[in-house]
Amino acid sequence: MKASRSDETRPWVLFGLFSAVAFWMHFYAIVPVAVLILHALLTRAGEIRSDVRSARNLVLSVVTFVVASLPLLIVTINLFLVRTASAPTFGIQGPGVVYQTLLQISGSSDWILIPFLILFLIGVAYTWREDRDGALLLILMMALPLAASLVLSSRMPMLPRYLIYLLPVYFIDVASAYPGLYALVRDGRAVYLAVAAAVLIGTPFLATYYTTPQKDDWRGFSTELAGMTGEGDLVVVLPRGLAGREHTGCRGAHGDPPLCVGSGRVE
Repeated sequence: MKASRSDETRPWVLFGLFSAVAFWMHFYAIVPVAVLILHALLTRAGEIRSDVRSARNLVLSVVTFVVASLPLLIVTINLFLVRTASAPTFGIQGPGVVYQTLLQISGSSDWILIPFLILFLIGVAYTWREDRDGALLLILMMALPLAASLVLSSRMPMLPRYLIYLLPVYFIDVASAYPGLYALVRDGRAVYLAVAAAVLIGTPFLATYYTTPQKDDWRGFSTELAGMTGEGDLVVVLPRGLAGREHTGCRGAHGDPPLCVGSGRVE
């Protein structure tokens, strides 16, 4: 935002460098980077049409990003072609990607998701009235990654955790509803009650966050697996997408069918 508003060379170069660092940390960071560049183009479209040279610093930041991440870009393109060469064997496909992503960043509860979505829409509307460029950025940062995930889910494995970077954008929009609601209520006590209600609703989920396993506990399951198998047995570990399908033609060392384990599930 500083680079877009000041249009100075140094902020734009730093934007390109830090975008490359984010991309080196996670492949999917290229999506919000592309959204930020698109937002800069949209908000400066009038200036660029009147004077193409005004896009010089923006182009410089893109070149900086490409140069700093060129080796990873080559790997990413090759990996993308490999991942999309066949149908995904795990993950979520279709509209479920959008729903599950919003559900998980809303505390994995429909009772929280619904009011959060209402607050999100109110926040977008209020921000649009006060700062259209900022509102456009928030809308693009939420809508385009979700749309990209929806399209890509039919070609490559897609999981809600890939979109964890949407958390700040989502909650900024939710929090942006506060000024609009306060203008309607104009009573500080109502705000305090709303915050207290949010804490009470979220407490049951926070209480189990550090006590309930969030992922498959293979270390703990290994003890149980050791008691279910014998020496020479064949154990086949399957991805979740293949769990439950029939597998023939493989048998254990003693002539018994192999034990197939998929995502904590014994087939």
